[in-house]
Amino acid sequence: MDKIDFIDVTDFVDATGKFSATSILPEKRQTSCELIIILFEYCNFACTFCPQDHDSKVGMSYDEIVAKADGIVEYINNNHFASDFVVRFIGGEPFNDEIIMNSNLLEAYTELTRRVRAETKLEGRPLDLIWITNLSIEESRPLVKKFMEEQGDDTELVVSYDPKGRFNATDLIKFKENIEIFRPHIRNVNSVMTKQNIDSILSGNEYYDYLYDNFDYSWDMYIKSNFTHDYAVPKESVVLKFYKLLADKYQRVEFIVPFLQPKGNVSITTALCSRGNGYAVDPTGTPVSEGCVGSHYLKKNNHPVMFEHNSEKDFLDNSVETFIDKYNCHSCEFYQRCPMMCFVGTKTGNMINDEDRCINKQLFEYIDAKPK
Repeated sequence: MDKIDFIDVTDFVDATGKFSATSILPEKRQTSCELIIILFEYCNFACTFCPQDHDSKVGMSYDEIVAKADGIVEYINNNHFASDFVVRFIGGEPFNDEIIMNSNLLEAYTELTRRVRAETKLEGRPLDLIWITNLSIEESRPLVKKFMEEQGDDTELVVSYDPKGRFNATDLIKFKENIEIFRPHIRNVNSVMTKQNIDSILSGNEYYDYLYDNFDYSWDMYIKSNFTHDYAVPKESVVLKFYKLLADKYQRVEFIVPFLQPKGNVSITTALCSRGNGYAVDPTGTPVSEGCVGSHYLKKNNHPVMFEHNSEKDFLDNSVETFIDKYNCHSCEFYQRCPMMCFVGTKTGNMINDEDRCINKQLFEYIDAKPK
């Protein structure tokens, strides 16, 4: 019998009353609510690890952009669990010279955010509006800068930087120039844990060090789909080596901070995954199952593991259950302190298994054994 068949689902719902697999870990559920809005997939880049269709213009019209406010407002106004809300607007690439200079997208973005601010019932809870960008614009710099200045203090950029698989030489120059131009608006810099990126940091990357020294930094776990290739998947042993480097040298990286909390800390660390208190929509404005963009692209690209016990009509991935079963999390001595991992990525093979034990557990042991 599938586990879901005998669970009392009234005890396992998300912040708006819908069933959520993450509620198997109720004490791990994030109180901060993340909403991921895929505006469209059209992009000026073709990153080697990205599963999107960068030629697609679905969702790019003024009306389609603004209409996405409907779902955002409805979700926030029905979510009484969240302590705060972080709305992440992603592409594709929302700030692309070609589309900014030849369309009314900035006007659409302005109306979208105006509606979100005006129509949400926050009840005193903070709302942050974040734009995810590769920041490789040139011609449209003045327009984008003006947009950011007019948006105000609740609006920031999260900038994507990957040493390998993202930039050509010309775009990297633009990126470095824009880092300085848009510095006041940058919330943090983000990279993806591909084998090539990890190898670059392990070997030493001067510009990464510069970004880390000047901005907050985060790393996303790589999610391999049928659309991407195995060559980007790192070994667990290499990821563990990378984690140890972060713990030793880059301790402000968002993912690594929970591992560095004092051993005797009795508070429970929430999971990195925002399932159970998150929302996402695809470019058509359709809500994404479990609020997980990774699940969306794995389903879209027909990854076989996402259909092991699901039908086309009723899609619900069992990534959380698979993760818990694999690592026996509930009996682990580090359970309370552990931020877990990307559940979907782990299920679909975001690392080559060459370690006998959970690498998070090994990282805790490494940090706890270090002289204080």
